[in-house]
Amino acid sequence: MDSYEIKNIKVGLDKEDLKPHLLRVRSPLFTMTFPRENILKTKNEGSTYAGADGYWIFINQIDKGNYTLEVKASPKEQDDLKIDTTYNLSIV
Repeated sequence: MDSYEIKNIKVGLDKEDLKPHLLRVRSPLFTMTFPRENILKTKNEGSTYAGADGYWIFINQIDKGNYTLEVKASPKEQDDLKIDTTYNLSIV
């Protein structure tokens, strides 16, 4: 993720622009065990090490209800990665 410093980010909740708190989170290495046939289609089954590294968006508390959260972002000096995601949220 070091080469993906976010330069442009737009977050909207029900079409209203938000100014989110953006935080990069990295996990320590952890062990994963893959079955023979798995969703990642790895060729080998068994245990391996993995890690997670990414950006998370934090927004202030919102009331109960249904919302549409839209996130659009692109990294600094990287035109090959663009994020355009819509989440349908139900806060209970």
